[in-house]
Formats: sequence, structure tokens, C-alpha cells
Amino acid sequence: MGNEYWSDWMHEIAGQKVVLRFDPADLHAPVHVYAADNRYLGAAECHQKAGFLSVEEARSHNRARKDWMKAEKKALEAHRKLSARELGALLDETAPGEVMPAPEAKVVRMVQPHAKAPSPQSRDLSPDLSPEVKAAQAALVVEFSAAKTVAPASDETAKDRFGRALALERAIEAGGAITDEQSRWLRVYQSTPEYRAERMLWSDFGDAYFG
Repeated sequence: MGNEYWSDWMHEIAGQKVVLRFDPADLHAPVHVYAADNRYLGAAECHQKAGFLSVEEARSHNRARKDWMKAEKKALEAHRKLSARELGALLDETAPGEVMPAPEAKVVRMVQPHAKAPSPQSRDLSPDLSPEVKAAQAALVVEFSAAKTVAPASDETAKDRFGRALALERAIEAGGAITDEQSRWLRVYQSTPEYRAERMLWSDFGDAYFG
């Protein structure tokens, strides 16, 4: 079970096969060593208590690990089957009754395309437009740039997502404030198999799970 036992007299039986008898309810207690012909040789102290205290504790840990592995497999299968449309519907369900405001019109007439358009930051949006329309177009550029900066990284792992959810949960427990967008994301993520699998693993190892 991961523990190591040793006593000084054991160098006399190095290389021999022996029989160990131990208390399965207390694996940190000394074990009793017998020869192959059932002669009692002596006791060996638990030299390194690196494993479990009892057989039942080891079995319980093994069952929990198997359950976690099954949950991880189910989470992976669920993510493979869930389409983009289903994800969108799931996000809509997180805010029932909420009506998205209609987008405000910010451009009043079409801008004629140029043969080669320089970047929005380095040119006048259009010399023929009014100052109000130019300001509206500039605001659109800023909005699109801001949207790109908050987009989640494509290489975010399951552990990263769970860490983000855990940080939001701790902020709520501490009485802190989170945004509506963060709250909606957290509610959706907490309903996924991935969240349940990651939380089971975190329950076993605590914050050491994150390395």
C-alpha cells in the first residue's frame, strides 16, 4: 500500500522470500515477518509512512479515482457530442426571460469601399461623412477591439476552466462582486460534466491539484 518496513536484523534475510502478517486496519504498525516454512523471524517497523493508514482507506481512494476517471471520460464524450448550436441554446437557457436590447444603428449610410483600405487607426474613416458618423465608426472599432481582448484562449484546458470557476466561487463566498457575464458563464459551467469531474479531483487533492 505504499509504506516501507525495515529493521536492522533484516539484512540477514536479504534476497529471501518471506511472509508478512499485518493489521489491515493499521498499516503504520510493525509487520511480522515469517520464513517460508512459517518460522517467526521478527518484527519490522514502518520505516516510511508514505502510503495509506489502512486497506479500507486505500480501497476508498481507488474507488474515488475510478469514479473520477469515469466522469472524465463522460465529460470528454459530452464535449465531443455537444454542437455549437446546443452550446448557444444552453447559454440562452442560463438567462430566461432576459430580452437582448436591439442594436443601436451607428452608421447612417454606406461607405464606398476603397481600393486598398489602410488600418482604421492610420486614416480618416471617410472625408465625406459627418463628424457624428465618424465618431460612431470609431466607437465600433473600439468595441470590436475590446471584444477580441476578452475572448477566451483557444488552448484553455479543463483545469484552467475549473480554476477560473473556483476563483469566481471564492469571490462570491467572500462577498465580492462579479459581472453578469461571469455569473452566466459560471452557472453554465457548473452544470457540465467537466465541472463535476474537475471538482471531484480537486476535492481529493485540494489546491495542490493545480500544481
